[in-house]
Amino acid sequence: ENARQNSELKKSNDSSDGTKSDRIVEDLRKEFEIYRQERTANEKLLVETVAKLRADLGNAVKERAELAYRAEYHQATCDRLKSRLKAIDLERVSLEERCSNYSTAISNLEGNLRRVSNEVMDLLNKLSIAEINVTNLKEENAFLKQSESRLVKDIGFH
Repeated sequence: ENARQNSELKKSNDSSDGTKSDRIVEDLRKEFEIYRQERTANEKLLVETVAKLRADLGNAVKERAELAYRAEYHQATCDRLKSRLKAIDLERVSLEERCSNYSTAISNLEGNLRRVSNEVMDLLNKLSIAEINVTNLKEENAFLKQSESRLVKDIGFH
């Protein structure tokens, strides 16, 4: 642009016509005014853009800090839940072992109960047989006593 201006100035110097150089100077002033207006508009736009970018950066920093806090909170919650899950799993294994032990004990007790029940039934059968034998023996004893007493009477009369 300076080269163009210089060439226009040389032309104006070469020509003796004053109106032409005045016109060139006027054109240069207009161009400079347009340049200044554009530069002012560009600087204003640049300042607005920088302000908007700063505001966006501030918001992004706040949002990132909030997200980092949330992530930390959720990570701590996740760690607590993992720890609780591990404890629950250990408790489950312990309870399964106890349940297995109880099942074995119950099975043994049921076997013992069946055995004792069978023994009781055998003993009750033997008791019934013994009671029948006792009754039979009592009847036989009574019969023998009656026979003895008749024999004693028969012998005493003869």
